[in-house]
Formats: sequence, C-alpha cells, structure tokens
Amino acid sequence: MDAYPMTLRHLFEAEERGDWPGVRGGEWLEEQRIRFLQTEYPESPPLSDDESILDESDGSVLDASPTLDADEYISIYWRKFPESGWGWRALDDEHRVWSENLHNWLHQYHNFKYYQAPVDEPRRVLDLRSYFGFWADDVAISHGSAQVLGLYDGPAPETSQENCDTQRSEDFNWSAQEGYDLIHGCDLLNTVEDVGFLIRKAASALTVDGCLDLIEMPFPFVGISGDLAIDQPWAQISDEVLGFGQLIGCSFGLARGAYIDCMEAVGLLSPGERWETIPVEQIIRPVLDRISCVLVRKYHSEGVPEDEAKAQIDEKLQVLADQADGVGVQLMTVWGTRSTTLMERYGMRDLARKAAG
Repeated sequence: MDAYPMTLRHLFEAEERGDWPGVRGGEWLEEQRIRFLQTEYPESPPLSDDESILDESDGSVLDASPTLDADEYISIYWRKFPESGWGWRALDDEHRVWSENLHNWLHQYHNFKYYQAPVDEPRRVLDLRSYFGFWADDVAISHGSAQVLGLYDGPAPETSQENCDTQRSEDFNWSAQEGYDLIHGCDLLNTVEDVGFLIRKAASALTVDGCLDLIEMPFPFVGISGDLAIDQPWAQISDEVLGFGQLIGCSFGLARGAYIDCMEAVGLLSPGERWETIPVEQIIRPVLDRISCVLVRKYHSEGVPEDEAKAQIDEKLQVLADQADGVGVQLMTVWGTRSTTLMERYGMRDLARKAAG
C-alpha cells in the first residue's frame, strides 16, 4: 500500500470499512485507483526498444477519455488546455494521471515531506495548482485540523476531504485578507504572467508566522555527470523548448536565485533555495508528457497539420525515451517566511538549514 499516494490509501481504508461510496469524491478516487493499477508504478522505467511511449492498444491509462465539459477547455490537436491564457500544461486525463505519478514519486523521494518551509502544524493552507489537487488532498489528510484551499487554472478537481476545498481561478485571484500559515505553489512558470506579482500577493496573504513554499521543475535538461553533448536529443529538445519560450515572451527556464530575489524584494525573511538533479529515467513518463504539452502548443502556433505534428512528437518522445540514460531533470524548491519568531529561534542560516532537512 505504500506505493500509493495518501488519497488512494485513504480510499483503501474506507473500502475496508465498507463505506467508500460515502467518501466525498470516493467514486472519482476509485476511478483513479483503477487507472493506477494499469500503470507501471511507483516508478516509470525507461521503455524497451520495442515498446512505444504512446501505445494505446493495451487499454492503459492513456486510453482514458477526458472528463471535462467542452466549455472548460480548448482543444489543440488531440490534447486539451485551459480555455484562457497561455497555459502550456494540458487538462486532459493523460496529464492528470502523470501528474499524480510525479506527485507520488516526489513524496517518496523527499520522504513524504509535503513542503520544505518550516511550518509545524498549519491551520490555513493555500495551494496553487499542485498536481491536479492531489497535493491539497494529501495535506488535508495529514493535517486534519487545517483548512486547505486549492486554486487551479482549469476545472477544480474533486477532493476526498471535508477540510479541503478547491476552486477554479485562471489568474490565481484570491483574497489577500485570509491569513494563511502556508502557501504552496507548484510549476507556476508560465502559468501566471508575473510570478513576482504572485509572490508579492502571497506574502501579503501570509500570517505573521506564515511561510511561502514553491517547487519548480524547469527546463533545460542536464547531464548527471557532465554537460550534455549538443547533438544529444535531450539537449536538442531543451533548446527547442527554450527557443519557443523566448519567441512567445515566456521563460521555460529558471535562473538560480531568481525567486529568492523576488522574495527578498517583498520582505520575506531568510529565503532559502535548493536545487537537485533527478535521473530522468525515474520519472520518464511525466517528463515526456510535459514535453508533449509544450510541443503541441509550439507546432500548433506554427500551423503544422495535426497528423504531421503528432508523427513528429511521437518520434521525438520515443527517441528521448530510448536515450534517457545519464540525463537529469532539475528540481528547485524555494521558501521564505514572514516570521521573526522563526528567525530568532533558528537564526537566518539555521532556518534555511532546517527547511532543507
């Protein structure tokens, strides 16, 4: 059972009691469990030479039909995206499933730390688009006395917990008067127009002892033991994605210290930042899904016919899967606090060290 995320574990316990249909969101969670039983889990190993990354003939999770209403998304080729803005992450079932796959893997990787900020027992938590709501649901389970609100740029996902609410908000608009002990954001690059503005607003919505905690997995890809050769497919896809970002005025990359500068500018105390490199083979399918989302938007903007775009994307993803050995994806975590109490208790350096574990 440890291979399953907290939300599904909660469902199993409800099933053992015979009352899972009474759990809020129980039917949706049961559907998720069935889907996950059809996947390689908890890790997604590299594909063999004769296995296609997009093979949909085996009844796997990639066959799942989108569950969104037509007015909640825009169709671009065969994928579905937020109806407003330039959201580059899809809203379809494929992306939802790989989001939970990645969410579960990261929690195991970080020994089930839901956040790095030094918050002992949060009372009010705000989540900004983390893993289709799975993060908010897990935190609501692990902190039963907390009130958790999740904001998402697409249709608000179901939640299994009474102390967790989800809302749709394309621009992440929320009241700055709420007073949150913890605000957590995930993969906000290019989801909002101005991350600096979001950080300023988040800082104003924290309690006097509140913390802001952000996690990103930006492009480009890196070598585990050295630089990637320029002709390596993973280096080439990095250049293609970053070049497209420059063309449309967005950055898919993240400079070290950029978020710290924003946090210091709004007065957050002792911001800390941690970068880690994860072998891409360990999370290959979620990573390939992210690449697919960007390429779909890129080729559509260039006017490439759908059949041609799909063939090109399929071929690129298969090559990337075949040559993933020695390639890494970067994970960035940054945090800051308004708490002078924490500052006095741990000191500036000790606070960053404590948050880093």
